[in-house]
Amino acid sequence: MFDLQTALAEDLAIAPAGVRRAGEVLMQRYYQNAKNVTQLNVILLQNLGARLNPNPEEPPRALNERFCAR
Repeated sequence: MFDLQTALAEDLAIAPAGVRRAGEVLMQRYYQNAKNVTQLNVILLQNLGARLNPNPEEPPRALNERFCAR
């Protein structure tokens, strides 16, 4: 909500920068941080996948009709 951005930015002690209003600075920081979190999650999930399944070429071995071992 655009009308609350400026008040929130002031509460967070974010000042205007050049021609950009404080609300614009707040939202730019927010989206940059959201992008960073998304990128870190992708890296983390790829690393977890590599650790949980280190050899994806090896076919799974059936343990019974419901489970298999990798």
